[in-house]
Amino acid sequence: SDVAMAVVPLNEIGTDFIFSFGMGVRPRDKAWKNLLNQILEKRKDDIEVIIAQYNMPSLANVKETVKEKSAIYIVEDGNKVDDKTYVGWRLFNSTCFVCHGKDATGTDRAPNLLPRMENMSARAFRKKLLNRYFAKVNLDDPDRRMAFLEQIAEKDAVEFKMPTWDDDPNIRPHISDLYAYLKARSDGALGTVRPQRLDK
Repeated sequence: SDVAMAVVPLNEIGTDFIFSFGMGVRPRDKAWKNLLNQILEKRKDDIEVIIAQYNMPSLANVKETVKEKSAIYIVEDGNKVDDKTYVGWRLFNSTCFVCHGKDATGTDRAPNLLPRMENMSARAFRKKLLNRYFAKVNLDDPDRRMAFLEQIAEKDAVEFKMPTWDDDPNIRPHISDLYAYLKARSDGALGTVRPQRLDK
C-alpha cells in the first residue's frame, strides 16, 4: 500500500485497551480448568519473562493513561475562542438576546442566565431548552416572529412562556455550541467583548 502507516506496540496504547491473559474452558470441564490454573500459577515467573521478551501487552508493563475531558470551551487572550463557542455566541446574539439581553445578563422580560449556568450540565441544558417549555413558536416565520416580539414587548408579558426549540432547525443542531458560549460567560472566562475565532 502507498498509504503511510504507523505500527504502535499495544503496551503503549494504554490500560484502556489491555486485558490480563486468560483461558476459557467449557463449564463442565472443571478438572481441565483446575489443571490449567495450577500450571499458570506454577510457571507464572517463566510466563512473565516470555511476555517481557516479546514486548507482549500485559497489565504489568503498560503505561498508565489518564483520560482528559475535552474542554467545554476554549478562550485565550480574553476574547479569542474556539469554533464551538464562537458559533454559540452568534446564535445567542441572533435569537436569545431578544429576551435574555445582549450579554445574557437578563432583561425585564427574561432572567439573567449566567448564575443559572454555573452548575448546569450540558444534558440538563439540552433537556431544558428542548422540552421544558410549552409554547411553540416557529421564529423562521416572519409573521410569527413579529407576533412573538410584540407579545414580549407588552408590559404584562412577564408571564409569557419561552418557546421550545425542539422544532427549530437553526437551534437544535447547535445546542452544544450555545452551551459552550453561556458556560464561558458564566465562568467568567469570556467577558462582554465581541469574540474572535482562534487561529487554527
